[in-house]
Amino acid sequence: MTEEQVKLAYLLGALYGDGCFSKEGKVRFSSTDREFIDEVSKIVKELFKIELNIRINRLSLKNPKWRDSFELSSRRLYKLLSKFNPENIDVIPNFIESGDIKTKASFIRGYFDAEGGVYLTTIKRKDRLYNQITRHIKCFSNNTRMLEKIKDLLNQLQIKSSIFKGKKDNFYVGLWNYQSIKRFNELIGFIIKRKQLALVSTLDSYKVIQNRWDIKTYQTVMSLRNKEKIGAKRIKYKLLSNGINIPQPTIEAWIYNRYKITQNKEV
Repeated sequence: MTEEQVKLAYLLGALYGDGCFSKEGKVRFSSTDREFIDEVSKIVKELFKIELNIRINRLSLKNPKWRDSFELSSRRLYKLLSKFNPENIDVIPNFIESGDIKTKASFIRGYFDAEGGVYLTTIKRKDRLYNQITRHIKCFSNNTRMLEKIKDLLNQLQIKSSIFKGKKDNFYVGLWNYQSIKRFNELIGFIIKRKQLALVSTLDSYKVIQNRWDIKTYQTVMSLRNKEKIGAKRIKYKLLSNGINIPQPTIEAWIYNRYKITQNKEV
């Protein structure tokens, strides 16, 4: 695939997420992230030599939690991209579905920049022995056909994901295990800085291992991994049957990150 097709894939991913092909014959796009809309505008200029004016909608001067919105629209762009109108095609263009890794990753990046986010949550246990950390990358939409295509593309990039029911009529594609989040960062990532920083922080959080586990427990986990060749989920269930309850993220960090515990200390 050419570099132009890779850029077009990102543009379409962004437009399918935060844009629309309006009935009056315009492509409209909006975002609260300035670097995102700047990237879209830059790609349009590089591909089609079209200069787009970015309008600012100031949502509130009093409430700091409200963010300004940036918008652009173009009739010329609509004419150039009308064949990619999602109402006229089977969700995503064929050149993306049959494209190489860079093309597929670029489309996913554009869509996740628009509709995705990183979620790192600490759940406090009642026994106070340790806090459980959950890590997810989520991409929301009420278009389940689109999410199925996104899930399929992720699978082709060897990134495991599932579709979950969100609030009301909303659904989302979710990534939750270390290997998938790590590969997402390596192949896809985010253009939006705050989202990319959150992604890196989430990966770094795997380094924070609960220190209540002794070396014997660690060796038991690694022995199951090396001898039976099983993943973190199955290891967790095997240990539970013996009365040992280790959070799955901790097991993932040990077997995937190769963090070791010696004399009750990580190295």
